[in-house]
Amino acid sequence: AGTQRYADEGLAAARALAMPEYVGAAHGHLAWLAYRREDRGACLGEGSAALRSWETGQRYTLQWCARLPLLAVNLTQDRLSEAVSNAAAMLELSQQRLPDDLTEALGCAVLDGAEPDAVRSALERAVALAVAARLL
Repeated sequence: AGTQRYADEGLAAARALAMPEYVGAAHGHLAWLAYRREDRGACLGEGSAALRSWETGQRYTLQWCARLPLLAVNLTQDRLSEAVSNAAAMLELSQQRLPDDLTEALGCAVLDGAEPDAVRSALERAVALAVAARLL
């Protein structure tokens, strides 16, 4: 409930101040909430809204807050290419480094030429590690 309240307040303030990077952050938190509630549609909507906001603002280094929930939902919907795109984006040098084991799993998922089963396994491991680290 607290996350919902703060995300809503943050979203309103960020919109009022025309700060798209923080609008995106609020949408990212709302995507996380939707993921936790198992509302895949809302997760995809909020996560996509976050990504759109970050396209217009300054480079936001904490994109994992939306990309991890998006990746997890993409995986459950067998949308591997979208999940891999989110994994690759989280590995960009401009992004906050995630825990080493999670970074390694994401890296295995984006290897060129990896077999789909290996990609899926690496993404599943990444989601499990994110859950264990309380990032999802």
